Amino acid sequence: MKVLFGLFVIIGLALGATYYFGGFATMDPETQQKELLANVNLGMDWKDVVDYQAPRKVSEFAMKNQGGMKVLGKNVATEFKKDDLNDRVTNNKIGYGFVFTYKYSGSHITDVEFDTKGKVVNISHPTTMKDLLNISR
Repeated sequence: MKVLFGLFVIIGLALGATYYFGGFATMDPETQQKELLANVNLGMDWKDVVDYQAPRKVSEFAMKNQGGMKVLGKNVATEFKKDDLNDRVTNNKIGYGFVFTYKYSGSHITDVEFDTKGKVVNISHPTTMKDLLNISR
């Protein structure tokens, strides 16, 4: 019983240390999102956006058929690799543009959309569950 109690104490201390020293105690999704919006502007080059904050995922736009109509939509997000994207933008292999998605929490998501040349053309906030349920902070 004492061994089990000691084990729980050690696990608790390890989790506490991870929380405080791992940066989770100061993590504020709303502030991070506001800082991104303050530093990313229309017309910026994708490399400048990455220098400010690299995304985890990138999606390319593609034409899709929906009910017999062609609609521009996002492809499945893939892991962001700077060299791969640089090659695709430089060699004009991006058909309709691409999107960096920054997800700070379930209710703090920002899409930064780029044209085929790699310039920011739109910054938007996808609908989240918080929006659908009309939950205020």
